[in-house]
Amino acid sequence: MQEIPGVAALTRTSGGHNPSDVRALGCSTLGNCAAVGDYGSPVTGTTDSFVATEVDGTWSAAQPLTGLPAMAATTDPTLTNVSCGLPNFCTAVGTYFDTGYVPHVFAVTETGGTWGTPVVLDASGLGSNVQSFGFSGLSCPAAGECTLIGASTPTGATPAPFTADESGGSWGSLQPLAGLANLQPSSASAVTGGLTSLSCGAPGDCTAGGTYQYSNGLYGAVQQPFIVSESGHSWGEPQPIPGIASVSSSGQGDEAYPNEVTSVSCPDSGDCTVAGTFFPKLNANGLFFTLGEAGGTWGQAKALSLPSGDFTDGPVPFVSCRSAGNCVIAAKVRNEPGQSSSGSSAVVTAAESSSGAWGAATAIPGIAAGDEAGLDNLA
Repeated sequence: MQEIPGVAALTRTSGGHNPSDVRALGCSTLGNCAAVGDYGSPVTGTTDSFVATEVDGTWSAAQPLTGLPAMAATTDPTLTNVSCGLPNFCTAVGTYFDTGYVPHVFAVTETGGTWGTPVVLDASGLGSNVQSFGFSGLSCPAAGECTLIGASTPTGATPAPFTADESGGSWGSLQPLAGLANLQPSSASAVTGGLTSLSCGAPGDCTAGGTYQYSNGLYGAVQQPFIVSESGHSWGEPQPIPGIASVSSSGQGDEAYPNEVTSVSCPDSGDCTVAGTFFPKLNANGLFFTLGEAGGTWGQAKALSLPSGDFTDGPVPFVSCRSAGNCVIAAKVRNEPGQSSSGSSAVVTAAESSSGAWGAATAIPGIAAGDEAGLDNLA
């Protein structure tokens, strides 16, 4: 582990250093990465953003993000996501507020180790009363070809999912995700939804997943996971997870433990793997489910086999695929009292066979019983 060069110089004060934080890291190949983050500037007295690039194994000194409108300098602009489509070409996205405290989304691209001027994205399609933006996925499978997902929160309203696409180096406007209301059954009185993960196997060919919630008179709020795919930079209709009823027919979830897609990985345009969490009923131990797409056709959801007594109590499973049928899932689990590792947590992994079948999850060795394990991501 090493410190990103240049961050210390940006944060140095007469008495030491201001805090700094890496918000996101993206790598196209081994030794070609980009990092973005925040630091407390002793010059401006505000929190500013920095960018840093690794080319052929060597990190250049971190640099302050420049080029945003002057009004952004006093509103703590924040870079939150970065994705690298090929060596020496990365894109990062973030937000800033103008002097009227109106939020704006911007993107900035790195080419050959040099960061360009940030571009402010058009968010007018989301309405004029947006209070904040949040991003849940950025995927750039090629230079100048990116897809962004997130949620915008109107004043006094619940967050609503949006998408945005870059094609040929030009960003389109942020657009609300259409079709979520069509997921609800006829008995539902309200529906909301959120996007949680994204992966693009080719430019303009992506899959995203998340969770939607509807209300009915019997159970109150009921949650279910969904997927939605993009082809040729055009998003289709969201759809429930095929076969999720076979995982658990009575799953309802709750606000603390939602039934949702937590991770998507698409090594190419016709092959994707989805992982998520599923809670059979309120306050029940959770399950992990998987869903695979092969040659453009989705299969059926399956429960991932866990070691005896293990379950999920919230932490998400992550999936990463190097190629079609060559995927790994990692997740944090807990063990029920009375089992050999009573009250402990562990990180488990499961691998996919060439036939598309998942093996049983097994604990990563070396974590002593009773210790608390953690997991943040999988690449």
